[in-house]
Amino acid sequence: MEKRPYRYFRFVCPEQNVPLVEELLSSEGFEFEPVQFFPLARKLINAPFGPGNSIAAFFGLIYIQDKSSMLPPLALNPPKQSTVLDLCASPGSKTGILAQIVGEQGLVIANEPNPTRLTTLRQNLLQMNLLNVVTTRYPGQEFPFESNAFDYILLDVPCSGWGTAQKHPAITRIWTQKNLGPLISLQKQLLSRAALLLAPGGKLLYSTCTTNVLENEAQIEWAIKNLDMEIVALPKIKGFIYKNCQNEFVSQGTLRIDGPKSDSQGFFLACLQKKDNRHHQSEKLQQKGTVKTWHKLDNKAYSLYAGLNLPDFGAFYKFEQKVFFLPDRAVTLLGDRLKWQGTYVGKYKKGKIIIHPRMRRLLPDYDENTKSNVSSESEGLNIHEIKTLKSLISGQSLICPGQNKIALPFYWKKMGLGWLKLKKGRCFWSER
Repeated sequence: MEKRPYRYFRFVCPEQNVPLVEELLSSEGFEFEPVQFFPLARKLINAPFGPGNSIAAFFGLIYIQDKSSMLPPLALNPPKQSTVLDLCASPGSKTGILAQIVGEQGLVIANEPNPTRLTTLRQNLLQMNLLNVVTTRYPGQEFPFESNAFDYILLDVPCSGWGTAQKHPAITRIWTQKNLGPLISLQKQLLSRAALLLAPGGKLLYSTCTTNVLENEAQIEWAIKNLDMEIVALPKIKGFIYKNCQNEFVSQGTLRIDGPKSDSQGFFLACLQKKDNRHHQSEKLQQKGTVKTWHKLDNKAYSLYAGLNLPDFGAFYKFEQKVFFLPDRAVTLLGDRLKWQGTYVGKYKKGKIIIHPRMRRLLPDYDENTKSNVSSESEGLNIHEIKTLKSLISGQSLICPGQNKIALPFYWKKMGLGWLKLKKGRCFWSER
């Protein structure tokens, strides 16, 4: 019987909270170990049940992801505070890593043309609390922006997915050599548009989860010959077994992951750089952007909440009866040039923000005086018992005497988890 590959996950939290999330997972019986290629990733050794059903996953503190799928953003490796365009972003697994790499002072523009997949992307971004990501919905090959605009672009193109055949055997019957023509054409169109959007000297990371040469090495050779691009050698990343490149023209720089031997999906990666190493951005992008269709909210809108941990890299804006966080950099860069959306943070009702329960990023810093049980003087609920957490997310409520706020911050051993609703002296978890 063929051995099933191990599962992997990564942390979606500040580094200082990683030990607490590990403790949370261990408390439910999960066993895992570090990996060589990414300090925020872990290999799952033993699981009492699916990791997607863990408390850590429920609160968006981990993201389950194939290990090869983590490589494209790591290989692109944009510096802190940079802006990255993720042209084919859903479901957001690679977007999330990019957001962590560039940090909150950076910006990731996550584009997804399919409305259903875009909804999934936005839901995942909400759960991960990534406020430095904004989303757009355009066909990637027609992304409507000025040329020479971005220093870093991730292009994880739609592909035949042959590298996932070990997990999804039917994929090779769905996508055969005979019906790949339109897909290969789309990949070329996406490459062409990405090359135009890329600034001179900028880097484009092209990736697929297929083993098909026509979608991999052949596309990179085409891009070099037709798009004024040159290849940037990618160093081999520890923890993976590699296959030989299938095209001598691009052999010095591409990476072809041997999926079965690497305990992962088969993957292909190549980094391209636009010729002319002069750093350049379109002059239009230096102009101050505006968002005329959005209404920026002032401090009065937050008055129902005390001690909010407000981000310093953007502001809250109202659109109809919803509130979104818009990073300042996105407002400046995109303005009204595109239709785009920041991270949903809650509702707008009677002049006030009603924060979404999952917005742990906005929780007040933990007060050392907060008790493990709620009292009339306490500012939040600090939980130590797994049993209590499980009861809350399964629909049970706790007694919260003396509370007359709209929501109660709650924590796991001082690590923020979210906001509990309050009603008639009790607190409970609800996303409605």
